[in-house]
Amino acid sequence: MIIGLTQYYNYAWDDKTGRATRAAGGAKITPEEEQTMLVKFAEKHDLHHRFAIQKGRSLSEYYGVTGIPHVVMIDRTGTVRLIRVGSGEANAQDISQMLEKLIAEG
Repeated sequence: MIIGLTQYYNYAWDDKTGRATRAAGGAKITPEEEQTMLVKFAEKHDLHHRFAIQKGRSLSEYYGVTGIPHVVMIDRTGTVRLIRVGSGEANAQDISQMLEKLIAEG
């Protein structure tokens, strides 16, 4: 199971640019608007996993999140098997290989 964990950052979806954008001029984005942005973000990037929105930063702090994306792969026993920060081909390959390994382990 893949879960994208995030928090509210005051971003909305800009249909003109096809990107998430921070609210300008001190405007406040409602939680519903930001959740809509996440749906559009996932569609744009062909992401099929669910998103969870944390209250506070306790999970981010627990897993030492220092950048976005920050991947923590946890196996079925609860053991952290991989942590990667950032995007790029090397991280994508590491994640893919670990997914294959975990699936093969059953």
